[in-house]
Order: sequence, then structure tokens, then C-alpha cells
Amino acid sequence: MIPIHPDDILIFNEITVAMRLVAKKYDLPLKSISGLPMPASGMADRMGDCSSSGNIRLVLRCTVNGEWCDAPLNPDEIYDTAAHELAHLKFMNHGLDFHSK
Repeated sequence: MIPIHPDDILIFNEITVAMRLVAKKYDLPLKSISGLPMPASGMADRMGDCSSSGNIRLVLRCTVNGEWCDAPLNPDEIYDTAAHELAHLKFMNHGLDFHSK
């Protein structure tokens, strides 16, 4: 399965542009942004992740048993996740510095 539903490409492109602008403004080491298939189990509530090498992945649409759900996530949720993952480019954990800045 591809990590981005074909109907979500416009919102993905919009969010990618916004994230790159924020990263540039705050001098964050963003290298790539890609889709993330919703985990089937374990961290099934994970909506994104960020690697220490600057790669961010975002869930844009939930899946059930490997199949796409009918509707994408709310754009506000996706933007909130994008902001959260961008913050990890500065603070790689959820410690006091992450929450106080």
C-alpha cells in the first residue's frame, strides 16, 4: 500500500509547503516529508514521526486492516501533527524544553 491516498495529495502538498517555510524560518534541519501508513497495532495512535536525520512522516488518512478509510483526517489534526514533528527537529524528546518553547 502506498503511504498517501490519491485523494490526499493536495493537502499533503499544501502541508509540505507550509512545513518547509516554517523549517526555513526557524533554521530547522528538515530533510524530507513523506506519508506514513497508520500502524496496524502497537502505536496505532501515532499520527507522525520524526527522525534525528530530519525526516518527517505524517499520517493523512486512517486505515483499518490495511484498507483506507473513506475520509481523510481533519486538516487541523494534520497541521497540529506537522507542527509537533517540526518541533522535534529542535528537541528530539518530549522533555521540558520541548514543551516550554
